[in-house]
Amino acid sequence: MMDKKTAALTLYRTLGAQSALLDEILSAQRQVRVSVTEKQWADLDNILYRLGNLAETFCELEHTRISSCAALSGQEDCDGDIFIAVRSLSEPNRNAILKIFSEVRSKLSKSKIENESLNAYIRVAREFLQGIFDKVIPERRNTVYSNKGSVVKSRPECLVLDAVI
Repeated sequence: MMDKKTAALTLYRTLGAQSALLDEILSAQRQVRVSVTEKQWADLDNILYRLGNLAETFCELEHTRISSCAALSGQEDCDGDIFIAVRSLSEPNRNAILKIFSEVRSKLSKSKIENESLNAYIRVAREFLQGIFDKVIPERRNTVYSNKGSVVKSRPECLVLDAVI
């Protein structure tokens, strides 16, 4: 187990790394939006792969942050609560850590908003296309029921479109 000074320094550095990583994630999310709206699918695939790697790195940093918080608080079950962890630090150290933690939380909120707006765009596009396919592709003649007894509308699982459409 690390001493409190080492744990505080590790926590500060980890939060700084998370903040920098979130800047990259936010940039990649903007690129995803551009790729989707401009239908650049090859670029989208590359960006999503990069985002997956960034997310894995963020998870590793989050585990480091949680273990640093546990070492600072002296409690193994603090669940990474930074406010419990930093209460024993001096005020300048506590304020520095809480300031960078606030930046990380702000960037996480921005990332969440970006994800939600992209999901809304995809949902609207999917509903629009489903409406077109409902009119173009004839429905099955028989009725399909779910395991709970409700009628299930038939939807194509996967559809590949030609560029002519």
